[in-house]
Amino acid sequence: MQASMLLNNLRMKKIIGYGLLLLTATACKKQEVAWERPDKKLGELIAQYETQLTTAPNGWIGYLFPEGGGGYTFKFVFTPDNRVRTQAAMNAAYATTAKESSYRLKATQVISLYFDSYSYLHELSDPDPAKSGGAAGQGLVSDFEFSILNVSPDTLRLKGNLNGSELLLVRANANQGADYIERAFLYNQYVNEVNGFSNYFNKIEIADRTYGITINTEINTVSFYYGSDDDFKRFNTEYAVADDGIILRTPFNDGALTITSLNDFDIEPDEYRATLKVNDEIDAVILNLPEPFIIDRDAPRRMYIESYVYSSSTGVNFSGTFDIFDVRSIPGFVRMVYEPRYYVDNYDILFTVFNNGANTVGPVFRTAFNSEGIMDFSNYLGLSGTNPGAAHLPKIQNTAAIWTDPEGFYAYQTGKNAYDLVSVSDGRIWIRFR
Repeated sequence: MQASMLLNNLRMKKIIGYGLLLLTATACKKQEVAWERPDKKLGELIAQYETQLTTAPNGWIGYLFPEGGGGYTFKFVFTPDNRVRTQAAMNAAYATTAKESSYRLKATQVISLYFDSYSYLHELSDPDPAKSGGAAGQGLVSDFEFSILNVSPDTLRLKGNLNGSELLLVRANANQGADYIERAFLYNQYVNEVNGFSNYFNKIEIADRTYGITINTEINTVSFYYGSDDDFKRFNTEYAVADDGIILRTPFNDGALTITSLNDFDIEPDEYRATLKVNDEIDAVILNLPEPFIIDRDAPRRMYIESYVYSSSTGVNFSGTFDIFDVRSIPGFVRMVYEPRYYVDNYDILFTVFNNGANTVGPVFRTAFNSEGIMDFSNYLGLSGTNPGAAHLPKIQNTAAIWTDPEGFYAYQTGKNAYDLVSVSDGRIWIRFR
């Protein structure tokens, strides 16, 4: 359903250059396995799909939406000898350097596409948090074996066999050559400059409509917040990255306006503003705010009650500077984790994981939240864990001092199990969790 929405967005956006076509019931051909000689029919379909994959002269753009949340853009070039070259808009190295691995098509109940050997795609499923950035033993709850659900000449829609992640393959066009993923990655990095404005809070003005907005370029989600503090409304969706903007997986519609894409950003970091186009044609502006545009009063409760280990890749951000305390320089830094109810007596932790996962250190406390949408971390018991050394201990102490500020934090949900915490006392201080 959401794959159709994304393709519909791309159709509405009229991105002929992207080579993405509307996936409709009439355009798609579902797998139909005849009861007569099913082995023969399956063999014919496998050969047909393999020909389709390997004869695309520019390869395939892949949009993966893991069951664990987020959106990731790939490029795949399949060859007849069961090899595939993959690029991924996950970091600069993966975007520029293709990794070769193996694939195969195999029929069980339905024909499936298996990415056999380790590639950038597998990293999202890696149980090692140092590799996937996800939960230990789970990764980002993604897939690397997919059932083929629907096909058309230019599109394949697939679903993960283990976790149900969604993968959309769209035939690349001539403008989406070897450097396309690099261009898309760099554009997403440019969009990330919005997160470098002085204050955390942003609003977007579109014609006569105004919304709070957060663009989470770490997991590729966009969120719109509107309504009132007493009647708060939130919309989150993943997005696909392109080389001139972002395309929403699911359109945002508040009854008066539908948003399918945000394009042509012109970011003015010194002015803390950005102009852009909505749906390729409507002028819009993003403005930075010193105070919340709106408060999600229920977000602290939602975040706390989940049995989830929240992970931050940067720790505390301040006034446009990510990782203000430089925790990533602690040797073997993996991530910072907030885990409610870590101890049986309902004490919680904010541990920095370092030494490649062998050690942790951080504050122990209890989480509280109120009806005004503020959560705080009180009953501070001090630091627990392994001392990272004299050069690095102050980084943990400074983080703990910010974390246990009695004025607390606002919480904004940016995706599935993803939250940003923003200091009530200073809107320039915030931490991003996934």
